[in-house]
Amino acid sequence: MSVSLFCKCIIFVSLVPALLLVSFPGWPDIYAMRRFVQMALLVVLTLSLFWNNTFFRQYRRELLVLLMLLMLALLSSRLHSTSDHYVADLFFIPFYLLAILIFASWLQACDLRQLIKYLLIIVVAMEFIYAVLTLLLYLLSFRGDGSEFADAIPWGYVNIRYWSHIATWLLPLMPLALNLGVRAMPSMWPPMVYLAAGTIWWLVIESVARGTLLAMSAAFVAVLLLAGRRALPWIRGLAEQASVGVMLWLLLSWCLPQLVTGEAPGVPAMNFSSSGRMPLWHEAWEMSLQFFPLGVGAQSWLTHEGLTTAYANGFRFGHPHNMYLMWAAEYGWLYVLLLALLASLALRGRQQSTRLQAAVYEWRSDPTCAFMGACIAAVVHAGVSGVFWSPASMLVGLPVIAILVAMRAGPAPFEALGKSKSKSLSGRLVLIALVGLLLFWQGHVIAYYRAMKTDLEQIESDRTLAPRFWVHGDYPR
Repeated sequence: MSVSLFCKCIIFVSLVPALLLVSFPGWPDIYAMRRFVQMALLVVLTLSLFWNNTFFRQYRRELLVLLMLLMLALLSSRLHSTSDHYVADLFFIPFYLLAILIFASWLQACDLRQLIKYLLIIVVAMEFIYAVLTLLLYLLSFRGDGSEFADAIPWGYVNIRYWSHIATWLLPLMPLALNLGVRAMPSMWPPMVYLAAGTIWWLVIESVARGTLLAMSAAFVAVLLLAGRRALPWIRGLAEQASVGVMLWLLLSWCLPQLVTGEAPGVPAMNFSSSGRMPLWHEAWEMSLQFFPLGVGAQSWLTHEGLTTAYANGFRFGHPHNMYLMWAAEYGWLYVLLLALLASLALRGRQQSTRLQAAVYEWRSDPTCAFMGACIAAVVHAGVSGVFWSPASMLVGLPVIAILVAMRAGPAPFEALGKSKSKSLSGRLVLIALVGLLLFWQGHVIAYYRAMKTDLEQIESDRTLAPRFWVHGDYPR
């Protein structure tokens, strides 16, 4: 199998389960299915290191930081965690970040322009299917008894908020898809892109997805500051697609209800309250200071006694609606600092291949701006929500982040990947130990899944709506 074909397979398996099944939400246990797909991808990418002879040299600094992350999480958990299944969470983020770096190293050996085009074609195709089905279901809903908006739309996730993080990943990429030049459908492609992107914007506006709106605003400002004039074509495309979304909202959410019911619907109101997040954030903050700079241990958010009165007497959830506060609470602020260091190391390069530079002229937009915008938006959204933890969001994020890392790192010659001299004995031993650790972790993940399913059958239904690692995220408690 060629390197390019391998990368295309990873992109396909990452995106299709996360995006296509949104249109068919009746799939049984879809949350767990996506998580297992994610686990399989992590295994495949780790095993691919047997054929990658340059990864450990390319990313030795990043690997050192990953090792420090793992040691910190292990130390915090061994000292303080009271959960029987903390190993499942403990290794999750380090292995996910490792998979991103491994995939980025393979991408460096390929023509990124073609792989970006391949990714965008999949994204647009999946979102076009979703847009058509969404519009049909929405229009058909007016024949009945005026169902609620959320009941007429196939979110494909636990709820609309998990859908909104997928929108955060995809909206910054859509402007880049406009000028791909798809030969099979040259005249149909731009309308497909506009319909797909416009439908996402319409749903974001109608559902008042505050996290997505905040994240997109932050990405807009950050990309403009970082890229300057190079960002203008991307910003123009983003504005055009948002305008289509506004027009769809006016037509479908304003004019159509008036024609059908004779009543003018209200304008969606932006809620500027914290929606119950402040007690959760305060609780996570207090947890993070208990054993500063270490944390209280993996899954301690689920098992700890309340530290603040508001949290102890209020609603409990599987996470504090802030990924960074959750990591600080469970693994410590030093862990969060190392995550920031890892990001700066992985994105430190400024090289760009000649082919990628040519794509700027061919597509009339800089692909770096689109992928930078997607990653910035996702990172900001994770600060006001916990849905980055969901498997669909992490599946979409894997190729998007890896492509940005590969673009920043620059190309690597194909001969260096898979054709160079064999690994040293120490390199083989490290790789074997890594695979052994991965399999050890997978065993704990499966055990955690079985225990979760057993617990889910024994509790009341109103305690199952707290997705975290699994859809029943309120376990253990």
